[in-house]
Amino acid sequence: VVAAVGGGASFIRSTIEGFTLVRVLNLTSGTSQMLKTDPAGRIDDLALSADGRRVAVAFWNGRDLSTAEVRAWDIPSEKLIFQTHRSIRGDGIAASTVGFSADGKQLFWGGDEDFQQVDLESGQASRIYRDALAVRAISVTADSRYVATSGEGLAVYETATGNRRVLGNPKQWRSTNPLAWLDNGQTLLSTDGFSKLEVWDVASGQMTREIPIAAGGV
Repeated sequence: VVAAVGGGASFIRSTIEGFTLVRVLNLTSGTSQMLKTDPAGRIDDLALSADGRRVAVAFWNGRDLSTAEVRAWDIPSEKLIFQTHRSIRGDGIAASTVGFSADGKQLFWGGDEDFQQVDLESGQASRIYRDALAVRAISVTADSRYVATSGEGLAVYETATGNRRVLGNPKQWRSTNPLAWLDNGQTLLSTDGFSKLEVWDVASGQMTREIPIAAGGV
């Protein structure tokens, strides 16, 4: 899993000596840091704050992948600033996903049964999105007013109220693929995971365009 910000830092998942690590590479100075997420597991998602000072990961914990966990760090101090985990009943098909608000002070995380917004200063949930569809990917608008999720359906939530708008027919839409905002809360981009880019009008909840892309999956 790789992510990057304009400040010149990128992050990759690495496993060394039985531990799953988040490696922080400063592409300007060539220096690196390592943040340990022991014991060995599998990282499924990673997010950076816009200023590059915070990183969050969602991963399966343990060699038996028995729990899904979310952790967030302050990069300059390497301090762990948030941690949560939950036991997995049954075999579960995916770990959680994570995303930051524009100012890096709020962390969004979700999975099979949870979708929460956490205030990183207090470490407490500032909003629990009730009746949320299972979440596999998260995208937050640049002004942090809206957060979109994909998984068991495609949905957009208003962060101030928790109100949800479901896009399309959730019974016909299931995806673990990434999302992106074209603008602040008006147009959302998704993929079908194969050969199409989908353009959604959030106000109407309808897909307005399908754009063919290279075959091979996105």
